[in-house]
Amino acid sequence: MAVWAGLSYSIGFGLSDEMVARIDQLPAAAWTPGAYDADRGAREGAWLAEFTGMLDLRSWPAGMRVLVRAERPHPGRSCASPASTGTG
Repeated sequence: MAVWAGLSYSIGFGLSDEMVARIDQLPAAAWTPGAYDADRGAREGAWLAEFTGMLDLRSWPAGMRVLVRAERPHPGRSCASPASTGTG
């Protein structure tokens, strides 16, 4: 989420197969608890990792960052990539 003069925003975008492969290469130590519920309490089973340095962001505005979020699948769901479960 970006914050500027009281403005907050975040964006999402689709992941290419190459990006998923790079996420899979992130070491376990790169992942930190990173999702919060409506009461601002940490939500179990969700993590964030810094991904900025693993992408070519030369065409992006200066100072932009990319964080990836991984969550355990919700009951009844499955994930195609181990990285998407936070275990990769």
